[in-house]
Amino acid sequence: MTCLIKEHFRKKMLERSRSDVPTGLLPLEQIQTAVAIVNMEEPAANLCKEELLSFFKKHDIQGEIFYLDFRKEAKDELQITSPQTTFRKKDLNWAGRPCPEKANYMRGHHPDLFISLVGKNNFPLQFLATCSQARFKIGRMQLPDQTFDLIVTHSPQQEILPAQAFVKMTEILKKIK
Repeated sequence: MTCLIKEHFRKKMLERSRSDVPTGLLPLEQIQTAVAIVNMEEPAANLCKEELLSFFKKHDIQGEIFYLDFRKEAKDELQITSPQTTFRKKDLNWAGRPCPEKANYMRGHHPDLFISLVGKNNFPLQFLATCSQARFKIGRMQLPDQTFDLIVTHSPQQEILPAQAFVKMTEILKKIK
């Protein structure tokens, strides 16, 4: 019963926050701003950060990287990502929606491109991708509401790391004219 209630409220949150900006493929030359989401729980997340920053710099894109970090914090552990751009468990409400301050900060970048390097579906990612006003959205797996315009996936037998998925994404981006 609790799951049904949570799903009902999640559906309402998505409907209320859904971006009305039309999306589709954009040539790399038309992309001036971007936001990316990296899951800090996945292997080589720091490599993703470096790859993204290098790509943004090379293509003169104003980019911002946001992080999903739902790991349990140790008391003596230092956070290596910016608190302003990191979504932690404590930043989620009871239904899993990210806190409005951080979600609005991400939306305030008005990106042309939204990149998700998260390899599994979760409600915080679904909410952030759905509410993003980016004109082109790329992900590693499609979300239930068909949010992404481009998907770079892998076969079940051969899983790829987020950084490898991003390399494939950049190869495709360079081909879009």
